[in-house]
Amino acid sequence: MTDTMEQKNNSFPPSPFSFDDEQRLLRGRFRNLLEIACSLSRIGTVDDLCRSAVELGRTRLGFDRLSLWLCTNPPHEIRGTFGTDENGNLRDERKNRLSLTDPEILTIVQSDVLVVLPTEKMLLDDKAAKAGKGQWTCAVIRYDKRILGYLFLDNLLRGRPISEQECEALSLFALTIANLLVTRESEEQIEESRKRNEASLRESVYKLEKLLGGTVTALSAIVETRDPYTAGHQKRVSQLAVAIAENLGLPKETVQAIKIAALVHDLGKLHVPTEILTRPGQLTESELKLTRIHASAGYEILKNIDFPLPVASMVLQHHERLDGSGYPSGLKGDEILPEARILAVADVVEAMTSYRPYRPPLEIGRVLQELEELKGTVFDATVVDACNNVFGKGFSFSQPEGT
Repeated sequence: MTDTMEQKNNSFPPSPFSFDDEQRLLRGRFRNLLEIACSLSRIGTVDDLCRSAVELGRTRLGFDRLSLWLCTNPPHEIRGTFGTDENGNLRDERKNRLSLTDPEILTIVQSDVLVVLPTEKMLLDDKAAKAGKGQWTCAVIRYDKRILGYLFLDNLLRGRPISEQECEALSLFALTIANLLVTRESEEQIEESRKRNEASLRESVYKLEKLLGGTVTALSAIVETRDPYTAGHQKRVSQLAVAIAENLGLPKETVQAIKIAALVHDLGKLHVPTEILTRPGQLTESELKLTRIHASAGYEILKNIDFPLPVASMVLQHHERLDGSGYPSGLKGDEILPEARILAVADVVEAMTSYRPYRPPLEIGRVLQELEELKGTVFDATVVDACNNVFGKGFSFSQPEGT
């Protein structure tokens, strides 16, 4: 299953919601996914992880029922972990097995397309099928090319169809579970050989630290699919922001927080209409005002997430400027977080050196010269100096995947 899911054109009914309703629901789902990732990353055993994933997934993603199945040997069979019944109660399914030899199930689980099926295609049990005309779907829990398990979800009890946005959220939920399962698997293997292999132990710790970052990267990719002209922007900003932070000698925890903030600093663009994000050419003043809400919108999505450092505030302030000319709050000087000042410089440099439909990319020498002229008034002087040092040592943006 790919990160960006292709859907059948006739799989999704017309939305009953307004644009504002859809954006509010979408922001809520992404916020829920981040909260789920943070919660699950603290859980130890695989059984506890599967139990909590089912409980959080059903309540936070809003499906009627959910069950999580893991791959076994032989490969044509999967084993149950936990699920929820029609009343929302947790159900222990660890003794259950499901065959993958059924042709229709094979079609679903082997496809790269997240297929949504109507009631008459129901393959689980008949109780919910009699209650309404909803839909059910299956998402593959995949890490790289390795299939770890499957998520079965339905909206059959209330007879509500599954929306395209729900499928996006489900795909990211499956990716989060895959990262967690691989991390837990690595931890268990390393615990057994810890005394014999300290290098493997360090690798396991590193994977655990990168877990939340992997989920954030997936969220970042979903945001950037809405704006083809800035695809890869958040990833490149994170590359430069991390390089500047390391050049400044900031602690490892701060550097990691800056990386996460950079990867999602434009998350609030989910609130901006796609036709504005994808329009070639200069925007009108009213359209610019609409795009500038993205900093506040991103903060609203992230503010309740239990990050170790104020990632949400970094996102909120990344367009603030030392002289008070920035937005959304017109903060000045020391009112702006040091981490947000790093994001501001990295964001501007990446944007100016990248192609836009209304102008060609600028040479890095010219961009650094303009920063030098604004040093100490608009941008933090220490950050600008560090940025110059980074490029002086040969820094360059790596190309986005697929280019």
